[in-house]
Amino acid sequence: MLRFLVNIRDIFVAAVVIILLHIAALISLIKLVLSKAFEYIFKLLLLIIFIILLGVSAFNPKYVQSWNDIKETWGSFVDLVLYCDYQELAQWYKNLFSKEEKEPKIAL
Repeated sequence: MLRFLVNIRDIFVAAVVIILLHIAALISLIKLVLSKAFEYIFKLLLLIIFIILLGVSAFNPKYVQSWNDIKETWGSFVDLVLYCDYQELAQWYKNLFSKEEKEPKIAL
């Protein structure tokens, strides 16, 4: 009887472990799907902004005359958005709009 109870306990523990592993795998799969979905949504928004900018002639036509020029401009646009150092940009804006005016020092 004791051996039967030990076997039941082992089966129960194994089932719980397997269920926990499946839940962990499902959570990581959902996380992966959501991150990919947000990445594609972000890229779609970038593409829409880029098309709007092209449509309103924000780019000078002498620079964008062929499909390769448009692809190169798109690559530059994506690089600017994805690889911009936002902390430096925020610091630059903070320095630009700071209320403190520094007086120039006069060297004698």
